[in-house]
Amino acid sequence: MHFLTLVFLLGISLGTVQAQTPDGVPPANEGVCDVLKAQGVTPKLYGLCVAYCEALDCDLQQLEPGKILTQCRAPSSKILERYNELKRLTDPQMPCVQRQECPCWTTQEIGAIGLTWYPNNEVDFFPNDFSPDYITYALVENNLVYGAYQLAQVNYWSERGPECIYAYYNELDYPDSYTVRSQQISVQQANECKAEIIQQINNLDSNRVPVFCVGNLCRGKP
Repeated sequence: MHFLTLVFLLGISLGTVQAQTPDGVPPANEGVCDVLKAQGVTPKLYGLCVAYCEALDCDLQQLEPGKILTQCRAPSSKILERYNELKRLTDPQMPCVQRQECPCWTTQEIGAIGLTWYPNNEVDFFPNDFSPDYITYALVENNLVYGAYQLAQVNYWSERGPECIYAYYNELDYPDSYTVRSQQISVQQANECKAEIIQQINNLDSNRVPVFCVGNLCRGKP
Protein backbone atom coordinates (compact mmCIF):
# COMPACT_ATOMS: atom_id res chain seq x y z
CA MET A 1 0.00 0.00 0.00
CA HIS A 2 1.37 3.41 -0.94
CA PHE A 3 0.86 4.95 2.49
CA LEU A 4 3.39 2.46 3.97
CA THR A 5 6.03 3.96 1.75
CA LEU A 6 4.86 7.45 2.74
CA VAL A 7 5.13 6.69 6.46
CA PHE A 8 8.62 5.27 6.06
CA LEU A 9 9.92 8.06 3.86
CA LEU A 10 8.52 10.80 6.08
CA GLY A 11 10.00 9.05 9.06
CA ILE A 12 13.53 9.52 7.71
CA SER A 13 13.14 12.80 5.87
CA LEU A 14 14.37 15.36 8.40
CA GLY A 15 16.87 17.75 6.87
CA THR A 16 19.42 20.12 8.28
CA VAL A 17 18.10 22.34 11.04
CA GLN A 18 18.65 26.02 10.38
CA ALA A 19 19.87 28.27 13.17
CA GLN A 20 17.24 30.98 13.31
CA THR A 21 14.17 31.97 15.28
CA PRO A 22 11.53 29.55 13.90
CA ASP A 23 8.80 32.10 13.29
CA GLY A 24 11.21 34.94 12.55
CA VAL A 25 9.77 37.21 15.25
CA PRO A 26 12.03 37.80 18.26
CA PRO A 27 11.92 37.59 21.21
CA ALA A 28 11.11 33.92 21.73
CA ASN A 29 7.38 33.24 21.64
CA GLU A 30 6.73 36.99 21.37
CA GLY A 31 7.39 37.97 24.99
CA VAL A 32 6.82 34.84 27.04
CA CYS A 33 10.16 35.48 28.78
CA ASP A 34 9.43 39.13 29.67
CA VAL A 35 8.37 38.15 33.19
CA LEU A 36 12.04 37.45 33.86
CA LYS A 37 12.93 41.10 33.28
CA ALA A 38 11.22 42.09 36.51
CA GLN A 39 13.22 43.64 39.32
CA GLY A 40 14.75 41.09 41.67
CA VAL A 41 14.78 38.18 39.19
CA THR A 42 18.15 36.52 38.61
CA PRO A 43 19.48 38.37 35.51
CA LYS A 44 20.84 35.38 33.56
CA LEU A 45 17.48 33.61 33.55
CA TYR A 46 16.07 35.82 30.79
CA GLY A 47 18.75 34.84 28.27
CA LEU A 48 18.35 31.15 29.09
CA CYS A 49 14.59 31.49 28.69
CA VAL A 50 14.97 33.05 25.24
CA ALA A 51 17.33 30.28 24.12
CA TYR A 52 15.04 27.55 25.46
CA CYS A 53 11.70 28.95 24.34
CA GLU A 54 12.77 29.85 20.80
CA ALA A 55 13.02 26.13 20.07
CA LEU A 56 9.33 25.84 20.92
CA ASP A 57 8.37 28.87 18.83
CA CYS A 58 7.13 26.98 15.77
CA ASP A 59 3.78 28.27 14.54
CA LEU A 60 1.71 25.89 12.42
CA GLN A 61 1.70 27.06 8.85
CA GLN A 62 0.55 26.07 5.38
CA LEU A 63 3.66 25.29 3.35
CA GLU A 64 4.29 25.39 -0.35
CA PRO A 65 3.66 22.04 -2.08
CA GLY A 66 6.49 19.62 -1.50
CA LYS A 67 8.09 21.63 1.31
CA ILE A 68 8.67 20.10 4.74
CA LEU A 69 8.96 22.15 7.91
CA THR A 70 12.32 21.16 9.40
CA GLN A 71 13.62 24.32 11.06
CA CYS A 72 12.10 23.46 14.44
CA ARG A 73 14.09 21.68 17.12
CA ALA A 74 13.36 20.32 20.55
CA PRO A 75 14.67 22.65 23.29
CA SER A 76 17.97 21.72 24.91
CA SER A 77 17.59 19.97 28.24
CA LYS A 78 20.99 21.40 29.26
CA ILE A 79 19.58 24.94 29.02
CA LEU A 80 16.69 24.00 31.29
CA GLU A 81 19.09 22.33 33.73
CA ARG A 82 21.25 25.48 33.83
CA TYR A 83 18.13 27.60 34.36
CA ASN A 84 17.09 25.50 37.34
CA GLU A 85 20.61 25.62 38.77
CA LEU A 86 20.61 29.44 38.76
CA LYS A 87 16.97 29.91 39.76
CA ARG A 88 16.38 31.09 43.30
CA LEU A 89 13.29 30.18 45.29
CA THR A 90 11.74 33.57 44.49
CA ASP A 91 12.36 33.28 40.72
CA PRO A 92 9.66 32.08 38.29
CA GLN A 93 9.74 28.63 36.73
CA MET A 94 10.78 28.45 33.06
CA PRO A 95 7.74 30.17 31.45
CA CYS A 96 7.29 27.88 28.45
CA VAL A 97 8.24 24.56 30.03
CA GLN A 98 4.57 23.60 30.42
CA ARG A 99 3.95 23.80 26.67
CA GLN A 100 3.81 20.10 25.86
CA GLU A 101 1.02 19.81 23.28
CA CYS A 102 1.80 18.07 20.00
CA PRO A 103 3.06 20.87 17.70
CA CYS A 104 2.67 19.17 14.30
CA TRP A 105 -1.11 19.25 14.03
CA THR A 106 -4.11 21.12 15.35
CA THR A 107 -6.96 19.60 17.35
CA GLN A 108 -9.16 19.86 14.26
CA GLU A 109 -6.62 18.07 12.06
CA ILE A 110 -6.04 15.08 14.34
CA GLY A 111 -9.78 14.91 15.00
CA ALA A 112 -10.53 14.58 11.28
CA ILE A 113 -8.39 11.49 10.68
CA GLY A 114 -10.64 8.49 10.17
CA LEU A 115 -13.79 10.57 9.70
CA THR A 116 -13.16 12.64 6.58
CA TRP A 117 -13.87 10.21 3.72
CA TYR A 118 -16.08 7.59 5.39
CA PRO A 119 -17.31 5.18 4.05
CA ASN A 120 -14.89 5.31 1.09
CA ASN A 121 -11.84 5.15 3.31
CA GLU A 122 -9.37 2.86 5.02
CA VAL A 123 -7.92 3.67 8.43
CA ASP A 124 -4.72 2.05 9.68
CA PHE A 125 -2.79 2.30 12.93
CA PHE A 126 0.91 1.38 13.00
CA PRO A 127 2.45 0.95 16.48
CA ASN A 128 5.78 -0.42 15.26
CA ASP A 129 8.66 -1.15 17.62
CA PHE A 130 11.98 -1.26 15.77
CA SER A 131 14.13 -1.06 18.89
CA PRO A 132 16.87 -0.19 19.47
CA ASP A 133 16.69 2.16 16.45
CA TYR A 134 13.24 3.70 16.82
CA ILE A 135 9.60 3.25 17.84
CA THR A 136 6.80 4.78 15.77
CA TYR A 137 3.05 5.37 16.14
CA ALA A 138 1.21 6.36 12.96
CA LEU A 139 -2.49 6.84 12.23
CA VAL A 140 -3.36 7.19 8.55
CA GLU A 141 -6.62 7.52 6.61
CA ASN A 142 -6.76 6.82 2.88
CA ASN A 143 -9.56 7.81 0.52
CA LEU A 144 -9.90 4.69 -1.61
CA VAL A 145 -11.81 6.52 -4.36
CA TYR A 146 -10.08 9.86 -4.88
CA GLY A 147 -6.47 9.16 -3.93
CA ALA A 148 -6.26 11.28 -0.80
CA TYR A 149 -4.76 10.67 2.62
CA GLN A 150 -4.01 12.24 5.98
CA LEU A 151 -1.40 11.11 8.49
CA ALA A 152 -0.41 11.79 12.10
CA GLN A 153 2.80 10.16 13.26
CA VAL A 154 5.30 10.31 16.11
CA ASN A 155 8.73 8.67 16.05
CA TYR A 156 11.03 8.01 18.99
CA TRP A 157 14.54 7.87 17.46
CA SER A 158 17.33 6.47 19.65
CA GLU A 159 19.98 8.80 18.19
CA ARG A 160 18.39 12.10 17.20
CA GLY A 161 15.41 12.08 19.56
CA PRO A 162 11.65 12.26 18.94
CA GLU A 163 9.86 13.88 15.99
CA CYS A 164 6.27 14.36 14.91
CA ILE A 165 4.83 14.38 11.38
CA TYR A 166 1.54 15.53 9.89
CA ALA A 167 0.59 15.11 6.22
CA TYR A 168 -2.54 15.86 4.22
CA TYR A 169 -3.04 15.33 0.48
CA ASN A 170 -6.11 15.52 -1.74
CA GLU A 171 -5.61 14.61 -5.39
CA LEU A 172 -8.77 16.47 -6.40
CA ASP A 173 -7.45 19.78 -5.08
CA TYR A 174 -3.69 19.52 -5.59
CA PRO A 175 -1.53 21.53 -4.93
CA ASP A 176 -3.80 23.62 -2.69
CA SER A 177 -4.62 20.63 -0.50
CA TYR A 178 -1.10 19.42 0.25
CA THR A 179 0.48 19.92 3.66
CA VAL A 180 3.48 18.26 5.29
CA ARG A 181 4.93 19.23 8.66
CA SER A 182 7.85 17.51 10.35
CA GLN A 183 9.92 18.65 13.32
CA GLN A 184 12.02 17.50 16.23
CA ILE A 185 10.23 17.64 19.58
CA SER A 186 10.83 16.93 23.25
CA VAL A 187 10.02 13.58 24.85
CA GLN A 188 7.11 15.20 26.70
CA GLN A 189 5.68 16.53 23.43
CA ALA A 190 6.18 13.14 21.77
CA ASN A 191 4.24 11.48 24.57
CA GLU A 192 1.43 14.00 24.04
CA CYS A 193 1.45 13.30 20.28
CA LYS A 194 1.15 9.59 21.00
CA ALA A 195 -1.69 10.21 23.47
CA GLU A 196 -3.58 12.30 20.91
CA ILE A 197 -3.21 9.54 18.29
CA ILE A 198 -4.49 6.92 20.74
CA GLN A 199 -7.35 9.22 21.75
CA GLN A 200 -8.40 9.63 18.12
CA ILE A 201 -8.44 5.85 17.67
CA ASN A 202 -10.72 5.60 20.69
CA ASN A 203 -12.94 8.31 19.18
CA LEU A 204 -13.61 6.23 16.07
CA ASP A 205 -16.85 4.27 16.35
CA SER A 206 -17.38 0.64 15.31
CA ASN A 207 -18.00 1.62 11.68
CA ARG A 208 -14.62 3.35 11.46
CA VAL A 209 -12.48 0.88 13.39
CA PRO A 210 -8.90 1.20 12.19
CA VAL A 211 -6.83 -1.72 11.04
CA PHE A 212 -4.11 -2.44 13.59
CA CYS A 213 -0.80 -3.09 11.82
CA VAL A 214 2.58 -4.15 13.13
CA GLY A 215 4.98 -4.32 10.20
CA ASN A 216 2.99 -5.93 7.39
CA LEU A 217 0.65 -7.85 9.70
CA CYS A 218 -2.76 -6.22 10.17
CA ARG A 219 -5.78 -7.10 12.30
CA GLY A 220 -8.72 -5.35 13.92
CA LYS A 221 -8.75 -2.65 16.59
CA PRO A 222 -6.42 -3.47 19.53
